[in-house]
Amino acid sequence: MQGDLLKLLRDDTFWSFMGMEPVKVTPQEAELKISLKPHHFQTFGVVHGGVFASIIDAAVGAMVVAQMTEGQKTATIELKVNYLKPGLGGDIVARARRVSTGNRVVVGEVEVYNDKQELLAIGIATYLVW
Repeated sequence: MQGDLLKLLRDDTFWSFMGMEPVKVTPQEAELKISLKPHHFQTFGVVHGGVFASIIDAAVGAMVVAQMTEGQKTATIELKVNYLKPGLGGDIVARARRVSTGNRVVVGEVEVYNDKQELLAIGIATYLVW
């Protein structure tokens, strides 16, 4: 399943557009990477906040998908991001861990780092599974 899951994630249209690469994905944790390109930056030369929000959302989503059974669907129902430092270039890495799992709701928290292992952003995403 792990190989199929990684292929599913890599082939996702949005993930491809964003340049998100799954490094590690399990039902309990995930690590994603983006090698930053010019389209990831806003007018003032720092990584756009939407890039951080996207990788945080996707990291939790990957954990959720890793545990879903055939026929289930999922979607984000809440996302919170705290931006701590600007992203200036190189790669960003999101490390997610599962915080809570209910009957239909999963919560995960994520830390986003740069190449120097500086913490750039933190976030929490909540997913509904049906």
